[in-house]
Amino acid sequence: MFIARNRFAVLDKSSNTILIKDLNNEVTKKAAAPVAGADGIFYAGTGALLVRAEDKVWGGCIVMMCTTCVQMGCVQHVYV
Repeated sequence: MFIARNRFAVLDKSSNTILIKDLNNEVTKKAAAPVAGADGIFYAGTGALLVRAEDKVWGGCIVMMCTTCVQMGCVQHVYV
């Protein structure tokens, strides 16, 4: 998932971390996913990611800034 013109993000599910890599595929930044059990990342604007986590009872999405690794907001919903 590209987050800038020369950087992309990768979700490592085994260690529950988000890796920011450059175009040479070298890790430039590593951050823990803001929620345990994160199963997907989506583009949320330049330098930001939407991190999705599913559970049996609730689901949620967290907006995270990649430059500072700060959680900007959270949305939770109930599955029907």
